[in-house]
Order: sequence, then C-alpha cells, then structure tokens
Amino acid sequence: MFIEKAYFAPRVCARSSRDFEAPCIVARMFSIQRSLANDERFEATDPLHVCCHVLRGGKCEIRSFSMCNVLAGKAAAELESLTRQTGFEPRSQMLAQDTQADTVYNITEGVVRLARILPDGRRLVIGFAVPGEFIGMAPGDRNPFSADALTPVTACRFERGQFERFVAKQPSLMRRLHDITSRELVRTQQHIANLGCRSAIERVACFILGLQEKLDGGARRLDLIPLPMSRQDIADHLGLTIETVSRMFTKLYRDGVLEVARDRVRIVDAPRLQALAAI
Repeated sequence: MFIEKAYFAPRVCARSSRDFEAPCIVARMFSIQRSLANDERFEATDPLHVCCHVLRGGKCEIRSFSMCNVLAGKAAAELESLTRQTGFEPRSQMLAQDTQADTVYNITEGVVRLARILPDGRRLVIGFAVPGEFIGMAPGDRNPFSADALTPVTACRFERGQFERFVAKQPSLMRRLHDITSRELVRTQQHIANLGCRSAIERVACFILGLQEKLDGGARRLDLIPLPMSRQDIADHLGLTIETVSRMFTKLYRDGVLEVARDRVRIVDAPRLQALAAI
C-alpha cells in the first residue's frame, strides 16, 4: 500500500465547565466503534469501512466491523493495492464543489463537513461524514458539494474509476454498497421531512439522535456525542439561525435532556429526546 501522507494529531482530552468527562472527539469515535465491534449483541448495519490496509500498530482499527470482512484472499489484496492512506489537517479541503469527481474517500478517522454554496451565496451543509462513510461517490462526473475536514482526518483514497471497476467484480461488495446507498437515501428523505415539518427544537433533537445513530451503528447506546462542527454548521444543516440553535441547546440543557459543552453533548434523558424527535 502506498502511504501518501500520515497525519496523526496529538490526542488532547478536555473537561467541560460542568465537569463531565469528554475523551477527545476522534479517539472517542474509535473507542465507541471498537467496543461495539467486540460486543456480541451488536450487529453493524451502517456504512462501514471498505479498505483492508493497516492503519497503525499493524492493525486496522475499524476493520473488525467493516466491509473488509466480505473480502478475502486475492480480492482483499487487490483492494489494498488500490488504496492510499491520506491525511488531512482540520479546515483543509478534501473535495471542492463542482470539480472533477475522480476520487473516492472512505473515512477511517475524524469528521468531514459536506456543504454546497448556492448561487445566491448561501451555504447549505449537506451533512457530516464520520468513520466508515464514503465521500466522492455521487452520480455524475462533478462533485456536487465540497468536503472539508473538521478534525484531523485519515481516509482510504481510491481512484474512482479503479474502485468502480473493482466493485463491479465483487458481488458481495456491490451488495453492501447497495445497502449503504439505500440507507443514505432513507436518511436524506428523513432530513427533508425534518426541515419541512418540524419545529426548531425537534430538528435539533433529530440531529443529535441522528449523529448518535451514525456513531454507534444504530444501537442508540452511546450517550456522549462529540460535536466537532460549529453551531453555524449545525444551523446551516438544519435550516435555522445560529441564535436559534444556541437557544435550543440551552432549552434542552435547562429541561434536563442534555448536558451541553462547546464540542460535545451528553444525553441525560433519552426518552424525552426521542419524544421530541418523534421516533
């Protein structure tokens, strides 16, 4: 495997003003997913890591619950030969809007913001990619949105044409990618309904629970949710103003639903949060 760039930021843990423990965002994501992968009650059903490369210490940290387990032998070796491990520092751009769509990334560490600038200059945040998810696979030959690292990010990089030709030869991998696409379509439809039919407090509740689902594979057991995105990013994703988003977080805190810090929240009352999200 060719290593294009290795960027691993030092892990810095912090505590909020309310003194609830908060491991660093990126490390927390891996610890969550590793613990779930080792839990026999957990079945991974979300978009999952596809490449079979070695991340660090001779072991890929997310392979055990990844799409890699549908490949073996020559197929796994061939996929590895197509992979470049790439690193991005926070605030660096991975994909630019309306440029040639010739690269596919599978995120293995960190969080990526997906956004599009509208003709009138407004920004629409499409979503946030977390470890295991793909970017750069939209239909057509142009990237419909930009992708920017919010944290230190590592990813498996594939040349799109090579990756698509490889997938076409692997029915099991193609089925998994089809499942991923179907789930993403459902999430997109749910987000559209969220924007069109829900109040501000309901949108924020849906956002928190949606992020929880992405990070723990749908198990809904994770209570500490990292928020590496800014309040403005959340506002642009939910179709709200930043002031409204801040008020909603404050309300959820005062109502005893969440403990809130700048870059993380803890779910204190899951049933009430789910009731607000009407799930």
